[in-house]
Amino acid sequence: MVDYSLSTPIHDTSVYQFPLELVSEILQQNEEFLSKIEHENIIVAIAPLLEKNHPTQEICDFFSKHCRNSPRSKIVIELFTPVVHRILKHNMDFGKHPRSRAFITEYIQALSSQNDGIRVVKNFVKTMHGPTSVCPHPRVLPNLVAVCFAAIYGCYEDRKTFMLNNNSISSYIMTEIHDRLTCYLAILETMSEFEDWRPNLASFLQPIPFPDE
Repeated sequence: MVDYSLSTPIHDTSVYQFPLELVSEILQQNEEFLSKIEHENIIVAIAPLLEKNHPTQEICDFFSKHCRNSPRSKIVIELFTPVVHRILKHNMDFGKHPRSRAFITEYIQALSSQNDGIRVVKNFVKTMHGPTSVCPHPRVLPNLVAVCFAAIYGCYEDRKTFMLNNNSISSYIMTEIHDRLTCYLAILETMSEFEDWRPNLASFLQPIPFPDE
């Protein structure tokens, strides 16, 4: 079906969207019964469709799970990167698509778990900007900032939750939260290196209150 959708001379978004919706339905009903190999086969099969279409929210959840469970998988770099690029370049409102933002968050965490992870994450940001002095995609900056803000807020919320439930927090959890914060601060720092992004980045940062702790 994917091959047919890609080869048909009919140029209609519904031709590409139908297989994605079908996969979404299958995932909703059967995801917990799928093996790791079946997970990967599904991702490989639908990847060509996502070159021209956004993933559904169910597929975003599916991709997020793969990033969490197999962060160093080749699929993360080879197949998820173009999908993330497309979302960041074209998404207009993460408020309506929160699971797309969650997928990008998990993807970035997977990047940071690679060898020399912070460098990999910084290179990802530089790739999103592009080689020219002005980024040709105006949605990239606000979308990346939205991902960073949500992730940083999530770090403090996780810390607060662990403290409330356990009266103390293990060194492992503290290290994990610290590593996540370091990752997203590195993204903000890298964005500030681009002259065309700096004014808008400053305007996004200015009204944000810092956590009490």
